[in-house]
Amino acid sequence: MGLLLTWSIYGGIAVIVGLLVFGVGVVPIGMVAALFRGRWADLGVLALTLALTLGARSLGFWLIQSGARAEELARIPPESPEPGGAAPDGDEW
Repeated sequence: MGLLLTWSIYGGIAVIVGLLVFGVGVVPIGMVAALFRGRWADLGVLALTLALTLGARSLGFWLIQSGARAEELARIPPESPEPGGAAPDGDEW
């Protein structure tokens, strides 16, 4: 949608600039174009899809980190009780 909106409002030069300038992409340029042209529905759709994309990336990163933490905890051997029958923290079994 960002590519088509940028192409229809600003043309091919803006699409090429959006792809080449620091990897910004055409979606932010499409959002600016929609803002300047008053195309509020298009701006809303682009903002929503951008938010969904960033949310999905954040969720994926969090899942990867929690999985790595669970694997790390699974590798830690359990503590054995001290001789005398008490657990290491002093509680009774």
